[in-house]
Amino acid sequence: MATWFWPACEAVIAASSRADVQAAFRAGLDAAGYDRMAAGEIDIDNPRRSTMIVNDWPQAWFEIYQAENLIDDDPLVMHLRGGAGPFAWTDLKRLEGRTRWAIDAARGFGWVDGLVVPLRRAGASHFGLVSLTRREPVPEGEERRAAIVFAALGYERLRHLSGGLASTAAGANLTPRELACLDLAAQGLSDSGIAERLGIAAGTVHDHVERSKRKLGARTRTEAVAAVTTLGIIPLAPNQAERAGKIARAPPE
Repeated sequence: MATWFWPACEAVIAASSRADVQAAFRAGLDAAGYDRMAAGEIDIDNPRRSTMIVNDWPQAWFEIYQAENLIDDDPLVMHLRGGAGPFAWTDLKRLEGRTRWAIDAARGFGWVDGLVVPLRRAGASHFGLVSLTRREPVPEGEERRAAIVFAALGYERLRHLSGGLASTAAGANLTPRELACLDLAAQGLSDSGIAERLGIAAGTVHDHVERSKRKLGARTRTEAVAAVTTLGIIPLAPNQAERAGKIARAPPE
């Protein structure tokens, strides 16, 4: 196994706070030769529900990402539709169209290669995802396997210490008030109950929820609540876990 691997894993496991885990994760990736990382929860059937737990890619890249609408059409994420496991950019033998454009744009930042590590969740379209960049080709063999295992360990530790809560709702772009309404809806409050809690009109609550549904691509309130809790856009208290599972399995209203 790679010489950096065990010390890096031990540091991530020993860290007890989110900040310390993130620092240990970053140090391990530096030792492995990876330049940038982004990690979060991805719904490939509805990319605007995607969230980020950690992200240190440059702001200039995200400006390109948004300008080119890669939120809805990231070719590397869409590659997961075929049930792909971890892969490097250089594993993609046929670079055409949007895939070639996206990789060429990334290489404009000095990244020669990248490693994409999907982590399957419940449901065919939901993944945890760690995306790493590198200024030289991703190595084969033990070095690559070590990076894949370490990426999964570091991300899951971060996710656990974040309480499953995302730092950003990358695609949905929900406002604080929309998030507050969905958070209270997840606790079982009606529009009038939410309105009383927030000190606003019930009609205003309804408008916030309807806008949230459109942004999330959800047909119903229950589907919107299931999306934001499952993907970590709002926190899920322990006593809400059973209820959230029922919401996720509920038929459309």
